[in-house]
Parts: sequence; C-alpha cells; structure tokens
Amino acid sequence: MDCLKSFLYKNFSWSGRIGRKSFIIRFLLSILLIGLVLPIFHYLLQVSFYFRLIIFVIILLFFLASTIKRLHDIEMPWYGSLFVLGTGPLSIICIFLLGTIAGAVGKNKYGSDPLSNWGESEK
Repeated sequence: MDCLKSFLYKNFSWSGRIGRKSFIIRFLLSILLIGLVLPIFHYLLQVSFYFRLIIFVIILLFFLASTIKRLHDIEMPWYGSLFVLGTGPLSIICIFLLGTIAGAVGKNKYGSDPLSNWGESEK
C-alpha cells in the first residue's frame, strides 16, 4: 500500500518540483498514452466511451501535475498551467519553454532543487 501511495504522490501531486528532463519524459509519455493507448482501447478492445474518458482524464491529471511541478521549478505559480492546457500555438510555445528554461538553483518556496538531490526530485 505504501508503494501505491508513493507512486500516486510522486506522479499526481501538485507540490514539489521537477527538472526539464523529467518534464520532457512525462510530456512524451502523456502524448504516447493518448496517441496509442486510447485508440487501442477504442478500436481493438471496444471499451465504452466513459471508460476512455476516465483514462483520458487520468492522463490529463498526470500531465497537469507535471506541468505544475515544472512551473514551480521556474518559480511560477500553478495557474500558469492554464496556458499550457489551452489549444493552439500558445500551448505549444509554453510546453517548449517549460522544456528548455532552466529551473531555479537551490531551494525555493516550492521545494528543493531537483538537480541537487537527484532521485528525490518529487519530494
């Protein structure tokens, strides 16, 4: 049970910070899951619309938590994630910037530097 709790906290919590590499990996994983898993559920497994919607919301919450943690790393509040969740060129630009802008060095009000304690970045 502690393993599940730790997994959920590390991946769906809105507190803490993550670095650029973790953000890019999480972004690509989200795209991969939406692009592959949802079509497989739809075409091969013939699951209901509501089940696919629940899976989509879970993936979206995972990406939202990752975005908020990345914003925390560059010392921005959570509501900056609203620009990322938008559609069109603005969201693409925001995702690109989150993947390229270096985070704050050292501890900030959102947590410790994910690069200084590598492996413990989500705490």
